[in-house]
Order: sequence, then structure tokens, then C-alpha cells
Amino acid sequence: MKKRFITAAAMAAVTATVLLNGCTSPQTSSLVSSQTETESPATEQVQTEESTKAPETAAGETEAEAEDVVRTEAVYVKDSEFADEGKLVFHNDTLGDFICILSDFTVMPEELKDGETYVISHSMVMTMSLPGQLPQVYSIRTMDDPYQDSIGTVKAIDEDSVLFERADGSQFMVNKDSLGNTTVQEGDLCVVSHTQNMTRSMPGTYMEVNRVAVLPQPEEGTEAASPTESLTESTEMETIKAE
Repeated sequence: MKKRFITAAAMAAVTATVLLNGCTSPQTSSLVSSQTETESPATEQVQTEESTKAPETAAGETEAEAEDVVRTEAVYVKDSEFADEGKLVFHNDTLGDFICILSDFTVMPEELKDGETYVISHSMVMTMSLPGQLPQVYSIRTMDDPYQDSIGTVKAIDEDSVLFERADGSQFMVNKDSLGNTTVQEGDLCVVSHTQNMTRSMPGTYMEVNRVAVLPQPEEGTEAASPTESLTESTEMETIKAE
């Protein structure tokens, strides 16, 4: 009799436990489901915000194009078949052989040595001929030359200085003493050769300037003698052909 009572009591306890779990499980499941549904939109919002962030662009990536001055390192090829009066041939791995067309405003070293590497400052324009030709070469300098070139339009002239503005809107100044015998007026497009030594004023003044030259402007209605393209377009075309 005592054994039957204990067995009945145990079965009753098990039944109560099952019923209790059965009643509480849906509530727990519903609560977990509700929390999951509540948290999901927040997670999706974070993922959306991360995927729509614009990539950062370093300032240096567009500096050369904005100033319209490209600095190219290349080896001088003295005995090239393409060399001619007023035309020098250089070579590097990116452009291959190319011709620099000299002009009155092209700064040159005292001596060019065959096989030596030089820094060529020029515009982004190159002819579509083979080899390509650079029609606007501002300077050809040795690798240790501290001077470089900037292109700017004269925006203002005062008693002591001249204000220039680059194509990207940035401005710089030079002392009037740096002009030498060059006469400039507002609106002139000039090439200025300078070191990195600049005052901390706004805009800054280049303290070491050895050349200011007014660049010749093409007459209206004058067409180029040969088709031209930018160096960026030329590189893109070469990439397409290679593919």
C-alpha cells in the first residue's frame, strides 16, 4: 500500500512538471522571438550605414592634375632616332620612349648625360603620335635639383608681391623682387619655379624663386597641328589594348 502511494505521488509530480513546462515554453519562445524581431532592424541599420560610407580619397591623388603640372622621372636617350633639333627623347617603363618639345620657357640643366635619370615637369597633354610628344615642357632638372614648377594665373599685384591662383583654386604668392625682368599683369598664366621654402601666411609666399615666366597662349581659332590627349586618357587606352 505504501509503495503504491509513493508511485502515485511520483507520477503526479512528473505530470505537474510537464504541464508547467508546457505552459511556460510558448511564453519564453514568444519573448525570445519578440526580442529578436526588435533587435534585427537595428542590426540592419548599422549594416546599411556601413555599406553607404563614401571611400576616402587622399589629397595627393589629385594634386598633380589640379595644378596641371606632372613630374615624370625618365632616362635621357641621346642617340634615339627620334631626336631632333628642339626635341629630346626620354624613356621610362610607364610611357616607353617619348619626346620632349623644348621651348623658350623650358628650363634645362647645363649638361644632359646619356643614360642619366632626370625629372621632367610638363602639362598633362601628350600627342597621340608614336612615340608620344609632350608639347608643354616647363623644365628638365637633375634628380637633386630642389626647384620645382607651379602653374598659376596672376590674380592681384600689389606694391611688394604678386598673387597667383592654381587651377584647383589654391593660391600662393611671390615677392615682386622674384620677377626679375619679367612683367606680369592680371590674367597672365605663368610658370613659377620655386623650392618648398614657404611662409606660413595665408596664402603662403614662396621665399626661393628663380624663375617667373608668362606662358604663351594659343590664339583663338588656332587648331593644334596634331591630335592630343591627356596622359590619363593615354594610360586608360593602353590598359584597354592590353586586356
